[in-house]
Amino acid sequence: MAELTKYLRCCNINAMIDMFDISESVSKDVEFWCKTAFNSADIILIVTSPPPNKFVSTIYENIDSYILQLIRENYGEKHKRYYILQLPYCKPTDLPDEAQRFQRFRMPEELPKLVRTVHNVDYIRFFGFSNKEVLLESIKLAEIEMLDDGTYNDKNADETDDLLPSAGPLDDIETEDMNLENNNPMSSNDGKGESDSLETKYCELQGGKNITADSDSDE
Repeated sequence: MAELTKYLRCCNINAMIDMFDISESVSKDVEFWCKTAFNSADIILIVTSPPPNKFVSTIYENIDSYILQLIRENYGEKHKRYYILQLPYCKPTDLPDEAQRFQRFRMPEELPKLVRTVHNVDYIRFFGFSNKEVLLESIKLAEIEMLDDGTYNDKNADETDDLLPSAGPLDDIETEDMNLENNNPMSSNDGKGESDSLETKYCELQGGKNITADSDSDE
């Protein structure tokens, strides 16, 4: 989750996450930060977590329950968008019922598509250093850990063989990232204006086992 947040911020997305931002807030109050971040966000991203039998300690306990309550209370608001990130080491059923209806993005294959959707444009020029390779590696390491500790022992060989991303999809991500920048019609002189125009508030929710990937697994 840490590397995903850093990557999104490199893509000119103001990604807010509890593991980084609560300790930097004035109040340090978990519920107050959650409510403030939720209300100010244009997009709520729900990330699938390891299954319940995979215990991973979290920085802030029970934050997932509070976020689910906010989703239930505010889902009718038209100015917010809700998306799901499906990590390769998690199953669709790991999501809470409240999130099953939302549009889903498979990670890491649809990472460029997610960025374009957040900005609501066809092409994106990235600003700053992009840590895409670090993000992809952290996803793969978390996935291997989930397999090694027996979490997916109930799966057959054919199912587990498909869990790790192949070289093809990762190469496609690199190619698509390059195309996003090369096909952007705006010149480099327009960079500052583009940065201002594309900046979108975005809230990434991290914490408990049913709403996000636990931060320790991807750091």
